[in-house]
Amino acid sequence: KLPMLCKPKLYSENSLGGYLLNDINYDLPMIIHNSELKHQSTINRINTVFDLVNKVSHVGFKINKEVLEYILRNNNRFNFVIDPEIKHYVENIPESKRSSKEKKELESYNSIKYIEGHIIRSAIIYRDVEEFFIPVRIDNRGRLYAQTNFLNYQYTELAKALLLFSKSERIEKTDETAITFFKSYGANLFGLGLEKESIVNKLEWVKINEDNIINYDNGILLNQAENKILFLAFCIEYKNYMKNLNNENSYWYSQFPIQVDATCNGYQHL
Repeated sequence: KLPMLCKPKLYSENSLGGYLLNDINYDLPMIIHNSELKHQSTINRINTVFDLVNKVSHVGFKINKEVLEYILRNNNRFNFVIDPEIKHYVENIPESKRSSKEKKELESYNSIKYIEGHIIRSAIIYRDVEEFFIPVRIDNRGRLYAQTNFLNYQYTELAKALLLFSKSERIEKTDETAITFFKSYGANLFGLGLEKESIVNKLEWVKINEDNIINYDNGILLNQAENKILFLAFCIEYKNYMKNLNNENSYWYSQFPIQVDATCNGYQHL
């Protein structure tokens, strides 16, 4: 369940899509089976849900190499992820003498370390791939779910921060809507109550803190941010935005994804 290097197969009324399976010995129907339901959902013959799943599955992604390299270089400064070389203190306690609380603490610690390690290793493997794809399926309610393990845009903060769109979008410097969404997203990622403020206040906060956003390496904002790794990704993109703002072009190109709403509602995506 790794990201695909070619576009996923297309789902249709007569064919199964997604991964390159033989659809005989192993297959993945478009609707995820729910064993708790007496009757599974079915798709009407005339239904745009096929287009929905196929189009979302064909959106290309790539690894945000700047974010990945910054994490690998500066994890000791900012504790982005658990250091795989560091053992939890509970491991020094004989297993027979560990309390139930200590066992749960160690289990949680190792689980997070495993997930983070898998995401980082996957990102390193895909670092130089120019474009890969994340196939999706839907549940009985029509909600979309990415089928790749760990490295996808519905998973942890780390996984989201390591993804860029593979294709750039040209953004005009006069496009106030795009820039407003971009800046507001950065304020939301910083958190600490800022995500509940009005858009006007979010834009003002970005303006006031612009120097520290651009110079994120000083750690002043990075150490405070609630969504530290995603905020790092925003700072890197903001620096790119400001660099282009100061040149003679009237536009710049961005591959930076912004999650406006992550409810996975199929109809909303459609």
